[in-house]
Amino acid sequence: MFLLIAVGVKNMVDLILTNGDSASDLLMRAGKDGQVAPWRDSLHEGPLSALSMDGSDYDHFQTIRSHYWSDRGVGDLDSLKASYVARDKLIANHEHYDRIELWFEHDLYDQLQLIEILTRLYHLGRFENVYLVQAETYLGMQ
Repeated sequence: MFLLIAVGVKNMVDLILTNGDSASDLLMRAGKDGQVAPWRDSLHEGPLSALSMDGSDYDHFQTIRSHYWSDRGVGDLDSLKASYVARDKLIANHEHYDRIELWFEHDLYDQLQLIEILTRLYHLGRFENVYLVQAETYLGMQ
């Protein structure tokens, strides 16, 4: 038996972002390695705000989206805001991930999420080791 020790190499994990809880649950049950996180937001509904390159307006974006969904009974305002903050921290801490995989579908819901995520990654200067996993059918059918 051999033991390989890598000196000076960080033990990094993959970040897998997907369109929602159903797909993230499927990926975890399938044994996908890495941190799997759903990107929960129906961007084709409700108000949006521009996102600056430095991320200084993320709080405003999180607030208006949280209020919109809370006002429609989707969830508690504080819980919704915490969910937005948590997912935005994942993107902000992209350097902790060796690889980022984006698992999204072909429909409007997913394509708007994908545009948002790619815009954020662009503003953060993350251009390498970002991969798109996309099929002509829905992820649940794969």
